[in-house]
Amino acid sequence: MEIFEKERLRISIDQIQSALRYGTNAYKSVKDACPGAMTGEGEECYPLEPKIILVAITEGAIQNERVTLFTKGHECLDMKLTCRENLSLSVEPSYLYLYKPLQDDEVGDLALIKCSPSANGQEQVCEGLILRHKPKVISRGKELVKIMNADGKLVDCPGVVFDTGNTAGTGISAALVKALNLDDKIDIRDRRSFVGVGTDNNGKPIEGECNTIMIHVKIRDMWLTGKALYGIPPGKIHLLIGTDIIDLLGQKDFKLGK
Repeated sequence: MEIFEKERLRISIDQIQSALRYGTNAYKSVKDACPGAMTGEGEECYPLEPKIILVAITEGAIQNERVTLFTKGHECLDMKLTCRENLSLSVEPSYLYLYKPLQDDEVGDLALIKCSPSANGQEQVCEGLILRHKPKVISRGKELVKIMNADGKLVDCPGVVFDTGNTAGTGISAALVKALNLDDKIDIRDRRSFVGVGTDNNGKPIEGECNTIMIHVKIRDMWLTGKALYGIPPGKIHLLIGTDIIDLLGQKDFKLGK
């Protein structure tokens, strides 16, 4: 008789979050999970045994091995953070860049909080964070980038790719410029030669000449302004971010990841 051991599969954060439901294993606030928990309202009741809960968060910052979080239930929590993976060694606060749910009932990003009874009441410690965007790590192909349109409004930018091999300069597609209604901002007097911005169908570096256009983008909490090469990103890429912007992010201790 043969015994087959089922391979243990690694569950992605997307799978974890898609399986969570408020009121079952994830909550909008600590008070929802532990109605007697002390959350700054002077309540005296709290769980008699330690309890681990998942709480949806909307904002947060890490500093000095502590984390300040705002829950989806409108609570402000300040507590010790024990998870080394989420710590950021910086004198200044490292603000979390959180996933924004498309609907109000989606879970989004989470904090793993341990609630324990203590002599002073309820003690809360953050054991870790389940985030789609890790602090100080920029996703090469899934990072949410905002770009300013002709009306001065920030909109989500589609088809964004961060490419360290692109030393020619950040490029923007003609389709995106048209969608942003920025056609009249193209600088036809500023003609640039470029090489190495992506590859053609034969795998050879793309080279040629193009005009430029001034763009304003927001990545995490950083505003970045500069001239982009007009009409050069290949395929379905609409904003090909090069080393001109990547280096600026590096100066703020950001690094590229998956």
